[in-house]
Amino acid sequence: MDIEVIVNHISNVAPIYIYVIAFLFSYVENIFPPSPSDAVLVFIGYLVAVSKVHFLPVLLVSTFGGALGYLTMYKLGQIFGNRVVEKGKLKFISLERIHKIEQWFSKYGYWVVVGNRFLPGTRAVISFFNGLSNLNLTVTAILCTVSSLAWSALLIGFGMAFGKQWIYIEDYLNRYAILVTCIIGMVILVFIIRKNINKKKNK
Repeated sequence: MDIEVIVNHISNVAPIYIYVIAFLFSYVENIFPPSPSDAVLVFIGYLVAVSKVHFLPVLLVSTFGGALGYLTMYKLGQIFGNRVVEKGKLKFISLERIHKIEQWFSKYGYWVVVGNRFLPGTRAVISFFNGLSNLNLTVTAILCTVSSLAWSALLIGFGMAFGKQWIYIEDYLNRYAILVTCIIGMVILVFIIRKNINKKKNK
């Protein structure tokens, strides 16, 4: 759905439904990316600026929605991850590579949890592999909540600061998402190349 259609609907509903929308978009974005949740939250920040809704409730529901969405994918990874992996459902990546990713997440996963909300387009994958790696649930819940809180506050703050010009933030968010995706892709590519080089050296 086009972002302008979404914000037109949001503009015409009662404040209580705006809080519900902030929660739902923050939740769903973690499970079915990409979604316009970040742009929607910026727009709701604008609604905070014009006093249609209040800052603290929006911040709380969006933070809770983002954290709950993350933990949903975490639990799916924890419960079904091994079945998906062992049955070879992930055709684009080998079983050996998946186990190496598991080991990597076991070692560095908590740092990734902290930054997950700032990594658009990869949030569902990150949370799924965190669950697959069986990271501690309590620590994961705390860290993903902190990450969601920081990102939500940033987006709402942008909407409040830019006011009616909030729409321009969407373009920057899209560019940011593309940049992050490219950087992650390059890091993965470098990692694969280094692994292949090391294998050849060992042979």
